[in-house]
Amino acid sequence: MFATNPALSGLIEVTKAFNQTRINDIYLLSLGTGRSKRSYDYNHFKKSSAMAIVPALIDIMMSGVAETSDFFLQQLFHSVGKEKNYVRIEPGSLESIKEGLDAASPANIEKLVALGDKTVSENEHLLNQIAKFLVEEQKKSTSKMPWDFIKVAR
Repeated sequence: MFATNPALSGLIEVTKAFNQTRINDIYLLSLGTGRSKRSYDYNHFKKSSAMAIVPALIDIMMSGVAETSDFFLQQLFHSVGKEKNYVRIEPGSLESIKEGLDAASPANIEKLVALGDKTVSENEHLLNQIAKFLVEEQKKSTSKMPWDFIKVAR
């Protein structure tokens, strides 16, 4: 895994690809996979071998990176007065879901699909606003190429 929250990497790639693009011209929708709310017991860590705590350390580091990227993007868009141009949608609760990368049992996949449906329904109004905005931007464009409306924002 390269980026636990690839929104920041995506923003950098867009600004590199379109040299004249400014943060003011970008609308960024970041779809999260859920935040781990797992807690770890310090006393258990003290008694465990280094190898036994590696999965927990990876979880802690990856969560920290994802949250830091989200915070940075919020601050970046806020600094140019475009707070509404950065939206992150994150599923609410991962309690019943096995989070491991190898947790591909049919039951777990069913739970993931249900969580996705729930997340969409909880954010339906926001997603409809974003879709409406994108359709309006496309209508403003004189080009018939599907992604050329991105260039109009510059």
